[in-house]
Amino acid sequence: MGDKGLKSIAVALLAAVGGIAATDNASETRSFIIGPMYMPSVEVDEKSCPTKPKSALAAFRDTLSPEEQAKLAAEKNPRALGELMAKRFGFKRGPADDTLTRANFKERALAAGLPAGKGAISSYPRRHLAYDLCTNPLDFPALATGHQEYLGKTGYGMDLDGKVSKDDLTGVDGEKGVDNAWYQAVGCANIARSLGDPKVGDNVIVSRQAPTLVEVTGIDDDHNDDAVEVNVYAAARPLELDARGNTLAWASFKPLSDKTYIAHTKGRITDGVLLTEPFDVTLRMHESIIDSYRELKRARIKATLRPDGGLDGGFYGYQTLTSLEDAYAQSSTIGVDMISCPAEVLALHKHADGFPDPRTRRNTAISVALRFKAVPAFVVHDGAANGKVASR
Repeated sequence: MGDKGLKSIAVALLAAVGGIAATDNASETRSFIIGPMYMPSVEVDEKSCPTKPKSALAAFRDTLSPEEQAKLAAEKNPRALGELMAKRFGFKRGPADDTLTRANFKERALAAGLPAGKGAISSYPRRHLAYDLCTNPLDFPALATGHQEYLGKTGYGMDLDGKVSKDDLTGVDGEKGVDNAWYQAVGCANIARSLGDPKVGDNVIVSRQAPTLVEVTGIDDDHNDDAVEVNVYAAARPLELDARGNTLAWASFKPLSDKTYIAHTKGRITDGVLLTEPFDVTLRMHESIIDSYRELKRARIKATLRPDGGLDGGFYGYQTLTSLEDAYAQSSTIGVDMISCPAEVLALHKHADGFPDPRTRRNTAISVALRFKAVPAFVVHDGAANGKVASR
């Protein structure tokens, strides 16, 4: 009996105990659940971030007269500055309403007296209608002063357009022509620098409530294989954590049935690194008060298959400005003392580098890098043998 016959028997035996999915050509399927997923940052210095970006509150304070600033300081009320900003700029806020949805938003917004075509559903501290500097950041350019863009030349990402220009970054691995305009736009911001630090991000569960599944099928050789299939799903339930608070390996997950969050592409494995062809994918994003999505165009997955069954790498592509702004809208005024939504959104529009609108010719998406760490998991498909297709 040849090696191929022996492999077929071995695969069938492993499949019988739920280890891998057997196919006619003795290929296997490996599946993963992503724990941490975030936009990574690099260490910065005075040349890459010469000044600290101003928060919205700091930008507003600069517009006040010395007398007003002195009065606010004497009151010793940390909320007074935010309340004055809301009043001056006409922010509106509806009552808490857990029945608000994207479907009924326009009707509720009209009834609440929000400006026509404006506002969004905000989630802090509870679900409500809002019109403010984060729901409609482009309406408040006066609060966008003092922004600092990232001037460095190193960053995470991939060469997405096949070109190397003077405006591109150099990857942390030395790759030339890296496209990550998101980082160039807001890489100096407080949140980008703190939560984007891999020392922090790799240990923080992002989208615990709405994790992402990656399924690689048709693997003949997990070190070198010139043709595999890759599926991406939103998991139908939250992550499970182990006793140390890390993502639990070998848990079973059903994919969410919503086709919005199902994507398929082809790829190859070279020296243990999975690289997919470009594809469109929408990833759920649910963390703390944010329940949003990441819509990526011409995205690629580049990730290393770990010997322990895990998968470390990232999604690299062009995220739509619409999906980025959706997350800002939900944050409302919670972070006005840390960031400026108008400043960051304006910077994102300035640096947007993909998918121009046919009518306006303005780019509607921006190149991004999403780093992730995944552990092996079982993906449960209705109707499949034993109900499971599993990682090895």
